[in-house]
Amino acid sequence: MYARILVPLDGSALAETALPWAKVLARQYGGTLCLVRASGERDAADAVTYLARVAEGLRACGLVVETATPRGSAGEAVVGEAGRYEADLIVMTTHGRRGPGRWLLGSVTDEVLHHTPRPVLLVRGEQLGRSAGPRRVVVPLDGSSLAEQAVEQARALAGPGGELLLYQALAPAMPIVPEVGAGELWQEVLDDAHAEADAYLARVAERLRDGGLSVRTATEYGVPSQRIAEYARAERADLIVLSSHGRAGMARWLLGSVADELVRAAPVPVLLLRPLYAVATESVGEANAEPLALSRD
Repeated sequence: MYARILVPLDGSALAETALPWAKVLARQYGGTLCLVRASGERDAADAVTYLARVAEGLRACGLVVETATPRGSAGEAVVGEAGRYEADLIVMTTHGRRGPGRWLLGSVTDEVLHHTPRPVLLVRGEQLGRSAGPRRVVVPLDGSSLAEQAVEQARALAGPGGELLLYQALAPAMPIVPEVGAGELWQEVLDDAHAEADAYLARVAERLRDGGLSVRTATEYGVPSQRIAEYARAERADLIVLSSHGRAGMARWLLGSVADELVRAAPVPVLLLRPLYAVATESVGEANAEPLALSRD
């Protein structure tokens, strides 16, 4: 699945925190790592030397590693090299809410997400690296076929013996006009919505269990990004996998809303399968594609 994994580096320890995840996935899928550092005329030699040193350490671990030092800004270099290299995955460090950093959400990361159609695994600097692949993977769903595209990726990442946690966060709502008896009626509305979401997740879970996977489901009301992050923390998940927008191409899960907030709040890395590039390029017809048919092999 991930035969070519691209890792953007800038010479900092912060950017290198993406390497443990890249190493794990390269081993899991027998993939090749491509280390990329943007360079200019003045620092081209330093970039080559730095990447050679990092690559040497990775090769000593038995990994196949290539390096590239394209010219240009960091974002342009990453996007361009990912296309040229035909990367299956980009693994890069981003930054949370605290402190300055060169890889800030809204700068390099944001540029990459806006200009590449490739999956992007975002690792915050303070998140611990891994020595083994993810075993417990949270998949936030919203009932759309686009969101369901995350299921197959999560399924492959968890692998045999892993567990998928299907989760739907229902946005909080209140009745518009408080009237006598409206409380009971509104509670019925909320209960119906909760039951519908539970039934939807149960249908998805049943298809997955037919393929031999361990699957659990949960539905809660609340601010989606906060609820997803809290659920991942409570369940001690290893990874969150989601499509970055959902229903009918209307950008329900756009970076800048749920996905953006989740990347900042999540206790574990987040794999975005539909970067913002897809929002700008796909047609409404593509966005309304049929639900994903989950294979059983």
